[in-house]
Amino acid sequence: MIQHLSVSDWDRRFCIQSRWSSQIRRSCQVEFPLPPFSRILEVGCGTGAVLSEYQPTAGGSITGIDLDLERLIFFHRNKPFANLVAADGYTLPFAPGEFDQCFCHYFLLWLKEPLLSILEIKRVLKKGGQFFIFSEPDYGGRIDHPLEFEFIKDTQIKGLVRQGADPYMGRKIFSLLHEAGFKSIQTGILTWSSGIPSSDEELDSEWEIFALDSVGEFSPESISELKSLDRKSRHENKRIQYLPVFFGWGSA
Repeated sequence: MIQHLSVSDWDRRFCIQSRWSSQIRRSCQVEFPLPPFSRILEVGCGTGAVLSEYQPTAGGSITGIDLDLERLIFFHRNKPFANLVAADGYTLPFAPGEFDQCFCHYFLLWLKEPLLSILEIKRVLKKGGQFFIFSEPDYGGRIDHPLEFEFIKDTQIKGLVRQGADPYMGRKIFSLLHEAGFKSIQTGILTWSSGIPSSDEELDSEWEIFALDSVGEFSPESISELKSLDRKSRHENKRIQYLPVFFGWGSA
């Protein structure tokens, strides 16, 4: 992954991404309520932007794993309630059937072998336990308007591939869940509304990430000019920015 932002910068980015998928998580919490003594796991928890929303059930526990120790330290310092483990998503340090629910968020696209990680997640879930993929983007379906912003799609796809990510992961989660042997599978795409303008924080974050994804292709001055043009287009109610983000779940 990109390593040019500070851990607090990444936390702000992760918090923005978590807001995009908050509605589907709330729906899942209602549809799949957890009884007392339940154990929850997030694979790729980062700074805790998503996992921090969860509270342990009576007698239960919440666990997060991530390979990035700096992000785990940040998580623990700011939200010291979860069990945090520095571990690889391909080799989870837990016994079979240890968890009632497991989830990930903007995680699978960074894996070279996502199926192996999903099979490992299935191993640590109890029989009938739920695995939620809350957000996986698909840059192949990105739409930018007006025309002067159409280049963003191809630029970010190239940048993600250069970093070892899969920019088309979203469309693959349905088949991955089936291949891993999950049951009662459901998938969909997060809703989007053009009537909700991006905040300045989100706009700054979008162009910050674009600058990292397109490193070497645009000067800082060009990025600044493009961001100003983007802001102007939004204020004139001309800007459309759509990225399909898939979600899905299944039972072990």
